[in-house]
Amino acid sequence: MRLEIAPEAESELEAAFAYYDERSPTAAAGFAQSFFALIEQLRTFPQSAPIVREKYHRALFAGFPWAAFYTIEEDLLLIVQVIHDSRSPESWVERPPDADAEPLQRRGL
Repeated sequence: MRLEIAPEAESELEAAFAYYDERSPTAAAGFAQSFFALIEQLRTFPQSAPIVREKYHRALFAGFPWAAFYTIEEDLLLIVQVIHDSRSPESWVERPPDADAEPLQRRGL
């Protein structure tokens, strides 16, 4: 299954990684590991996370208070947003990602 990450999700991931890295490189490495493990899980079992609104699934990072929202379209898994659990999921689903925005292809994930 192909994977793409929307620019908004990539920006949020980068900011989260930077936050953890400033405080503890070990925590930052754990955060990255959790994200990559989640990606592998979703590629293997794309329907494993519950649908929380319309076509959007919500998958939780292991060991970190973060969630990835994604859709599945044929052979494409598109991560449209990543948010911290302290933020209401409603804050994101009320303003879905820009449909015209080009998601970034992430090679090697």
